[in-house]
This record gives sequence, structure tokens and C-alpha cells, in this order.
Amino acid sequence: MKTRFLVFLTLLLSIYGWSQHQTNLVVKLDDDARELTIEQEITFVNQSDVSWDKVYLLDWANAFSNLQTPLAIRLAEDFKNRFEFSSDDDKGFTDISRLNTENYIVSRPKSNPDVVILELLEPIAPQTSRGVNITYKVKIPLDDFTGYGKSSDNEYLLKYWYLHPAPFVNGEWQFYSHKDLNDFYGAPTDEHFSSRSFSSQGYILIKNDYPS
Repeated sequence: MKTRFLVFLTLLLSIYGWSQHQTNLVVKLDDDARELTIEQEITFVNQSDVSWDKVYLLDWANAFSNLQTPLAIRLAEDFKNRFEFSSDDDKGFTDISRLNTENYIVSRPKSNPDVVILELLEPIAPQTSRGVNITYKVKIPLDDFTGYGKSSDNEYLLKYWYLHPAPFVNGEWQFYSHKDLNDFYGAPTDEHFSSRSFSSQGYILIKNDYPS
């Protein structure tokens, strides 16, 4: 099994004038399995006037997990049949290994399998912050479906590949599923990557020239 640290060539698309949350990621790529192993710490900053007993994360990498996701349905409606007839191994998904901890419980909205709910055992009070650690794997799809993923040239062009906080606006969490419409709407977040990995909320080209 080849496990490599990622080298990212980044196209910065960023954007927010101020940041609400912070996230730190350490990422490794298993090229043979087309899998990312991600250790992520997210600090949620509650700038609202109500306590949060749950927080929502956009997990758009999981939009490729089966034929019932909103992305799969839209591709079928547009007669893009490559996804429907592809093998399970060609698709992608997110596997959160730390499903339940002493701090939170993980669930997903029934109609939004590419959204994660962290049900907090201790709410985040207004004007306070809380750090959460999550370890998970992302299976990278082939790039046949949306143009993002692993190509036949063994290169990776990735988009929406890690967990990102959803916005909390006017007392409500706002979240949407991935439908390949370029309509990503996430909360303002400061993102920090390990010294051997770097990215942006936009998209990244991962060259196949990793260091030894």
C-alpha cells in the first residue's frame, strides 16, 4: 500500500472578509485505494444569541456514495448515465471513523446524506467557542462524473473534499446538498493545513509528483 503526503497546487478562490470558525487539517493520500485520511480539528465560534446543541457540516464528498443522493438523482435527470452504471469502487464516499464520542454524536439528515449533524452533548453557549476533532476517510471518485476526482492520467483534481461548517443565519442552520451546480455555501472559516498539505475552499490540483 502506498501512502503519500499530498502536494497541492492551489487555485485560491477566497472570499470572506471575516472568519467565523477555524479548521486545521492533516491529510494523507493512499494512492492505491484512492483514499484520503483526514484528521480535522474544527473550532466552532457561536456568534449568535442562542445556544447550539448541534452543528451542521457540509460533507459533499459523500454525495457520490450511492444512487439515491441528490447528486446522483440530478445526474440521472440530466441523462448523465456514467455514474449510474459505474461500479461501487469508481464512486466516492466519506467514512467517519469516530462516530460517537463523549462530546458529540454523528448523524445525517435523511434527505441529505452529504450533510453531517454533530449532536453536542454540551451546547455551545452564545459568544463562546468549542473545538471538535474528527478523523475520517474520503474515497475519491473517478473524474468521469463531475470533472473532479482521479483522472485516467493518475492525477487528482478535487473539489468539496473535506468537512466544512454550514452557515447559521437568522437563527437557523442553512445547508444544501451537492448537485454539481457550483453553488457551495459554507460558513466563513479560517483554514489551516499541515506543512505538507495546503488547499483552499475552491479547488485543488494534486500533481502526481509526490516527494519521497
